[in-house]
Order: sequence, then C-alpha cells, then structure tokens
Amino acid sequence: MSTRRDFIRFGVCLGGVSFTSRSNATKIRLNLGESKRVVQYPAEVFSGRMGHFDKGFYMKPSNSRRDELLLYDRNGTLSYRARVAPEGASQVSITGYAVANQGRLVVSAGAITKEGIIGRFICFFNADGQATEIIRTNPFQAYSMCFGPGKSLWAIGLDFEAHNEGADYALIKKYTDSGVELNEYVFASSFVKGIADMVAQDSYLYSTNRGVCAYFKPTQEWLEFDNMGRLTLRGKTTVSRSELSRKNQSKSVAELAVTSSGQVYGLLWSTTHAAICKLDRERLIWKPVFDTLQDRSKLELTGWAGGRLIGADGDHLVVRDRYNRVIWFEDPNH
Repeated sequence: MSTRRDFIRFGVCLGGVSFTSRSNATKIRLNLGESKRVVQYPAEVFSGRMGHFDKGFYMKPSNSRRDELLLYDRNGTLSYRARVAPEGASQVSITGYAVANQGRLVVSAGAITKEGIIGRFICFFNADGQATEIIRTNPFQAYSMCFGPGKSLWAIGLDFEAHNEGADYALIKKYTDSGVELNEYVFASSFVKGIADMVAQDSYLYSTNRGVCAYFKPTQEWLEFDNMGRLTLRGKTTVSRSELSRKNQSKSVAELAVTSSGQVYGLLWSTTHAAICKLDRERLIWKPVFDTLQDRSKLELTGWAGGRLIGADGDHLVVRDRYNRVIWFEDPNH
C-alpha cells in the first residue's frame, strides 16, 4: 500500500576503563568488560534533554527549540542542526528520530497552523544536514523510528483518527526510505483496552543484521521481525531471580541498547538497586551482566551515579558517566 504524500515547503537551519570509587569506607568497581574507546564530550551535549547513540552518532532534541534536533559525531562534535519548519506552521514539535549510516537522518514531528490545522509528518535529511523531503503521514503520528533492511523505514506511532473514533489501527508501519508506506503490523486490538495508546507513545525500535526489533515499554513486550518483514517473535519479558527481583521491588528497564548482531542490553532500575542487564532472547528474561548489580545508595559514590546506557555503536555498548565521558565497551557476546 502507499500513503498519500503531501509535499510541504520547508526551511532548514544547519548549523581497560571501569567505574571506580574510593572513600574512607567503600570501594566499588563496576566492571563493564574491556573498553575500546573513551572520549570526553563537552558538557552541553548532555545538558537538558537526553538523546540516543546509534551508528556512530548521538542524537538529541534541542533544549531551546522544539522543532530542532542536534546530531553529534563520535568525538562529540556537532555535525549539524536539523530544524523542521513547514511553511505556515506556528508550532512544531519533534516526536521521534532515527539515523542511518553516514549521518542521514529522519525526524518525525507534529505541527499546527494559526488556523488550528494539525499536520503529522516525517522529514528526511541528507548527510550534509540538508532537508531533502517532507511527507505528511496524517492521521498517523510516529514516535519511534529506525532504518531497517532494504533501505526501509519503520515507525511506531498512534493513529489519532482511529483513536478518536474508537476504531482499530496498526501501531507499527513500514515505509520505503522515501516515505511510501509498504506494510503495517501489530494492531491496537491485540492489547487490553486503553494500553495501545500508551504503547504507541512509549516504545522503541531498533535495527540489527537480523531485521528489526521493538520493545513495548508499557507492556514489557519484545518483538522481532526478520529481514523479510515477518513477525517472528512477540512475548512479555521478565526479570531473572536476582537481588533485583527477590526484594519484591518495582523495577523497569529505563534505557536500551541493541548491538548490530542483535544482542539486547538494558539499564534496569529497582527501588534500591541498578544493573546493566542482557535480554535472554530465547526465554525473554533480563539477566544482570558485567557484575554491575549494585546498591543505588553505593552508586552515589561512583562515577556511574548519573550515568547512562546511551546506545550501541555496531557491536559496542556506549555508556556515558557522570563526568560526560563516553565509553565504548566491546560486546562480550559478539
């Protein structure tokens, strides 16, 4: 199938480490395996709104503009500012983004005119930061995207028209890399009533050399699609019987990283503990790895406090610590 394509005029503005701590009473070592690269990023890269690292780039929404996305290279240098500005729009808000190799970018956004007309669209940028095409996707608003096999573009989002009418709709859509709709997957009717809208706006898409995978955060479900676009796995994830689960505390996967070979890692938080976990994709169980299970009160003594698992770069996990050092760790399962 193909989506109706509305071309809109637009403007574009370019523009061997571990975490250790020493105190009088405590020394904690979070062994994350062998580090391959350490780069000190400028503090402003991580100020304000957080972003995501993928394919050699760190993407984050601008702190000062809702219509602007910043793209940084591996050295923490700003590559360009992607500003989405449809003619006639009085307000524009970016809702999602994804990067392809060499810095090609796609951004999804919603816009409203002074007359109150709402537009939902995706905008493509080339590696030089120039907008090449903008495609209207009404009534579908994308919230998470990734580039998949065969130059495809995948998106998780919400069909506002169907939602308002109480009708069924697909949460995942597959497009060509120029925005022509090819297929749709996972319908709202497959969820308990009212959950689909939450899933559409709070989930993640990733591409690997095996295909495309998705994590539905509200339902803790993991999905996998092969290179032909066929859904091959869908199931609810659980946490292994570790200290995180034995204490019967609330816990959630706060941040995810998926390597190119398909290994899945998450930063798992409970009330008092934190750990980097690996998803056992056969049994869909999150298991603490790298000897990272730590008491969160003790984490305040380390550089890991305030740190983040910000993504993956090929087959390396990418982590940043509280001192804005970005560290690449080799995936031990590669």
